[in-house]
Amino acid sequence: MLAQKNRLKKDKDFKRVFKEGRRLVQDFLLFSYLKNDLEYSRVGIVISSKVVKKATARNLLKRRIREAVRPLLDNNKTHFDIVILVKSGVKNDFKTIKTEIEKALGQIIL
Repeated sequence: MLAQKNRLKKDKDFKRVFKEGRRLVQDFLLFSYLKNDLEYSRVGIVISSKVVKKATARNLLKRRIREAVRPLLDNNKTHFDIVILVKSGVKNDFKTIKTEIEKALGQIIL
């Protein structure tokens, strides 16, 4: 589970990252990120009901994304607010999700 301090929760934070942040596009994930002044990184996940219809499937996908992100946040030296937007065509396979996230966060954080 992702620690409370590593979760991006407030609407104003999401809007700030989308408005001022930079973007990185993967196959089925869009990353918006912005450097923050905190001593840790925060992550928020957005999945539209148009992309995945059932709430249970959206929640499962969010849990898998959080679990793929968690070990990467512990080892980074730069601190960002990151919003992960899931696009249509997403694969609900943990191995695929983890590979895409590691590749993207490797470019953002390092």
